[in-house]
Amino acid sequence: MPHQVRRIACAVALLVAGGCSTEVECIEDLPQDCLPEYPATFEDIHARTLVPSCAVAGAACHASQGQQGGLDLSEIESAYLALTEQEGQAASGPRVLANDPACSPMVVRLHSTQLDQVMPPGAPLREGVRCAVRNWIAQGALR
Repeated sequence: MPHQVRRIACAVALLVAGGCSTEVECIEDLPQDCLPEYPATFEDIHARTLVPSCAVAGAACHASQGQQGGLDLSEIESAYLALTEQEGQAASGPRVLANDPACSPMVVRLHSTQLDQVMPPGAPLREGVRCAVRNWIAQGALR
């Protein structure tokens, strides 16, 4: 399984070079067969979920005015780069691990049952929306 390989790689990096500062958190029982609410493309995820749920100007955590965790999801290109961290690595690491939804921090937060961890705060996204995000990542998190 990909997340088991990632954990082993992290452990080796810690032993050999002091890398991989935090252990990868994975969802062990992530549903594999789900019905996405819309096509699993980044364009649809951005337009149908990220902007209305996370980046509403003046009212959301990841709008250009708020940028919680340094994350602005309002513009599609910068949102994609910020989630996949293809333009340099931030200290926190990528929020999306292509082909590995179970260990992608974004998916872990979308599925969290801890009130201080779940995204978006207050109410979880519908399962069909979370399914679209998981499928997009499982298919390589392509732009």
